[in-house]
Amino acid sequence: MRPATPVEVVLLVPGLLGIEGAVSRDPDAVQALLAGLDLGGLDRLLARAEHIPGAESDRSFEALALRAFGVAAPHAGADWPVAALTALADCDAGGGGCRYRLRADPVHLRADLADLVLFDAAHAGISRAEAGAFAATVNDALGPHGPFIDAAHPHRWYVALDAPARMTTTPLSLATGTQVSASMPRGPDASRWHRWMNEVQMALHECPVNAERERRGAAPINSVWPWGGGSLAPATGAPAPFVQVWSDDVLVRGLARHFAVEREAAPADATEWSSWAPRPGSHLVTFPDLYPAARRADIDAWRSGLERLSVSWATPLLDALDRGAVARVSVHEERGHRFSATRRGRFRWLRSGFPERAWR
Repeated sequence: MRPATPVEVVLLVPGLLGIEGAVSRDPDAVQALLAGLDLGGLDRLLARAEHIPGAESDRSFEALALRAFGVAAPHAGADWPVAALTALADCDAGGGGCRYRLRADPVHLRADLADLVLFDAAHAGISRAEAGAFAATVNDALGPHGPFIDAAHPHRWYVALDAPARMTTTPLSLATGTQVSASMPRGPDASRWHRWMNEVQMALHECPVNAERERRGAAPINSVWPWGGGSLAPATGAPAPFVQVWSDDVLVRGLARHFAVEREAAPADATEWSSWAPRPGSHLVTFPDLYPAARRADIDAWRSGLERLSVSWATPLLDALDRGAVARVSVHEERGHRFSATRRGRFRWLRSGFPERAWR
């Protein structure tokens, strides 16, 4: 007997539709990019799905995750409240999650011919001891008034404020690899934060930890990147959009905690996920492999991730749809496109599939 509430899967796949600037809309270029890949499962899944076109101006992973939970877009001049949500995990904020927080993540700035280029520190090998020493050095230099840095996680740092910062910022995932001047904070309070960033940079330049990092060949942490400012309204008590969330991403897990949704570690593939007998209802799963490759324009890594998505998720989920074990599979990407497949759509297999439709 089937459960009264069917099992549905919402798969967040940022970076699904390719690398902007790396391919054209020419079908021959698309076919060349995908040549030799095993995309049968993904092709069939998307070909039989209903497609809801996207028109999102904010193309970050963070916006994709927040929209999936039904969080309203921020008003003009404000950010998505990423820092307040990730602080639920990193700072164990609990009820204090209502306080306004801003991410101030450690970064490495490198000079090119015309500007500074930003590189995030997620893979820079910052230890907790180093992060604590960086924060102590900066906070001592900032004097009695701050605002002060809380290095709650080695590569996720925070600033807590008594009043909102009146500015809009660029998510670190979008600023990484770009020229800094084009992505700096904007708005009435932006100049204050530009000065604050300069003070932090001077303090980091003098920090003995950076001298030690450079001695062993590691990139110095020579700035911080403010972004994702906001606070959280108290939960309304409305039904949560998902019964379970399967992800290792700190923002998604923070959203799940805020909405009182059960959180599980990301499974290796759809077969492992289904072996855990998911509860009836809607399940959110994240597939993070494509987004960083798309942002870096790393075509080889993007191709490998796309093939893993097809083999490890699309093919088993198609089988689950055909067996009736899953009632719906939805795939969301950061530009707002959504693909929703059900068992009834299995007769759409004659439509052209992923290669021709992806960049249309």
